Amino acid sequence: MTTRRPPTSVPSKPPRLRWLSLLSSLVFSVVFSALPTQGQTPDPDFLNRLSQEELAWLRSHPKIRIGFDPSWPPFSFYDNEKNYTGIDSEYITLISRLTGIQFEIIHTSSWQETLDKAQKREIDIVSGMARSRARQVYFNFTEPYAAFPVAIITRLDFPFATSLSSLENRAISVPEGYITTERLLEDYPNYSPVLTENSQQSLRAVAKADADATIENLATASYLIKNNGLTNLKIAGLTPYEFEVRMAVRKDWMECLAILQKALQYIPPHEKQRIYDKWISLDYENIVLEEKVWQVAGVILLASGLILLLVLLWNHRLKQEIQQRIIAQDALRTAKEEAERANQAKSEFLANVSHEIRTPMNAILGFNALLKKEVASPLGQRYLDAVEAGSRTLLTVINDILDLSKVESGKLELRYEMTDLRHLIGEACGLFDYRNEQKKLRIDYLVEDSVPARLLLDGVRLRQVLFNLLGNAVKFTEQGSIHVRASASEDKLPGLVTLGISVQDTGIGIDPELHQKIFEAFVQASDPKNKKFGGTGLGLTISKRLTEMMGGRIRVESSPGQGSTFHIILPGVSICHPTPGLTENANPPSLDSLPPSRILVIDDAESSRLLLADLFKGSPHTLIQAESSNQGLALAQAPGALRPDVILLDLRLPDMAGMEVVQHLQTNPLTPFHPHPPHQCLQPSLSGSALRRSRLPPKTLQCRGSHAHSRLRPGNPQANPHSPAFHL
Repeated sequence: MTTRRPPTSVPSKPPRLRWLSLLSSLVFSVVFSALPTQGQTPDPDFLNRLSQEELAWLRSHPKIRIGFDPSWPPFSFYDNEKNYTGIDSEYITLISRLTGIQFEIIHTSSWQETLDKAQKREIDIVSGMARSRARQVYFNFTEPYAAFPVAIITRLDFPFATSLSSLENRAISVPEGYITTERLLEDYPNYSPVLTENSQQSLRAVAKADADATIENLATASYLIKNNGLTNLKIAGLTPYEFEVRMAVRKDWMECLAILQKALQYIPPHEKQRIYDKWISLDYENIVLEEKVWQVAGVILLASGLILLLVLLWNHRLKQEIQQRIIAQDALRTAKEEAERANQAKSEFLANVSHEIRTPMNAILGFNALLKKEVASPLGQRYLDAVEAGSRTLLTVINDILDLSKVESGKLELRYEMTDLRHLIGEACGLFDYRNEQKKLRIDYLVEDSVPARLLLDGVRLRQVLFNLLGNAVKFTEQGSIHVRASASEDKLPGLVTLGISVQDTGIGIDPELHQKIFEAFVQASDPKNKKFGGTGLGLTISKRLTEMMGGRIRVESSPGQGSTFHIILPGVSICHPTPGLTENANPPSLDSLPPSRILVIDDAESSRLLLADLFKGSPHTLIQAESSNQGLALAQAPGALRPDVILLDLRLPDMAGMEVVQHLQTNPLTPFHPHPPHQCLQPSLSGSALRRSRLPPKTLQCRGSHAHSRLRPGNPQANPHSPAFHL
């Protein structure tokens, strides 16, 4: 800013200097009078950077026609007043101020219309165009003034996509004429995408389930999802493509291309940063990449190595993203904010790989249990015991990490239902009978009469907390006993009680200085003699957070060599009065109670089907298998006696979602099956659902709420209670 002096202080110029000043002004006006502007004076410093040929070209082209995509925010679109706006509009305004060019906006109704007019030279410049071989026939391109990765966008209930190849046989909606569409058709000629007019229509098609996925650059996808309320969409993965935003100039205007390129380079970095901050709001923490962890369940060490490799690769990826963000944001974000985003991305990533990790690991446990029945030698049995112990240890580590990630990412929800606390505690204690027999420990429990018969609780999460506490008690107790006690007292409001549960052991105990620290993630008591017990140190962390989510608290009383007592306090627990008919299902029937039936298994995992086939050996039931939804539907509609009586259905199938299969069955009069709510249908496999034909007894396969866990051991009532359980 300059300070204007008072007129009286301005010295008068000599006559000769006044004539020279007048002459220079006249020359300047003659040279640049042919450069019309939109009320802007060209920047003299920028004009000095142009060659004589480029200046002459500017004088001979006072007005330039420009086109753009009318429905492509945040780059170019019409605002509520039908004005041209967006990132491209900001750059065009800056270029106009530098050069004095008057840009005439050519309005179109679609991107395809803009391309057609530009190819006919009814438009001279197109903003926001990506370069391709086909387009280089008609246009020359500037260097990119922005670049963004291209992502795969799906609904929240759609599996994460590791690559474009994983979308084969899926409906993909893409805008007609867009560069991402051209690249998709070039690289995947067998795909038949659903063409739309613009990015917004493609995203809405996915949101309305008219398509399964779309591909779009992150800037546009983030802007449209945020500003159009498409809350059921997510970034499911990244493609190898990158979208580079350029200016396209008609082929015969080389001088214009050079002027635009110089203008883009002349724009100062703080102006470019201002435009970026105004229009771009990328939620990188929601971009979650999912890798297939392993395909074949065979080697425990290999699984551990792959998990470690995934973590290292993800950390490397996060470091690259952090560096890129620091450069892009010009160091405006602090290291603390970056660490928080990285932690959130890590939690969401780990939470979304549970299926790929747990499925093969459970298959290992299942086949190991079956193999133990076939191997007679003591040495072979010891080997199999070692495999089972290692597998269960790894599965526990995986479950702990994934459960903690779900809690941290806010994806874990509580589901309250009528719960029999006596049955729940008895069931939790019973899970450790086998381990207690091996260590010769005594475990007992007492539920006092003050505890109501039915309480409104999240039984699944409370059982998990008890399982963690009992597991620690068994692990750290070499001799003696473990005692579980539950009591209740009246709460402040009628109909509510304060529930107290304690788990007491005679184990090695904990130093009082560590009583708070042991509830932190990845922390164990630091006594070197305790290292032999191993573990991740996550069990107590998860138990504490689950208890707090249920509105309660957890604490410990312990000292070295005197054992430990963990107390759970849950205030404000509602008392439930059982509805007639529900109490009948305290011991739901198993498959052994069915008449001999034909059971159809629909599951794409071969290991799961093979495991089921072995589990059903010797039972009175006939097992038939289908590896896809369409094959399963065909078998379900078989005539007469060939039609199955029960269907065990995997809810996550590649050709058709499990719930779609259920809908087909219900709408077809040839398949009168009654579905049960989705559960962990087969623990070594995927989430599934059970269906039965109407000719079976009405209580057949009856489930208790949405969290039923009735053990079914077909054909072998003396099966090892610690082998993989078959759940409905």
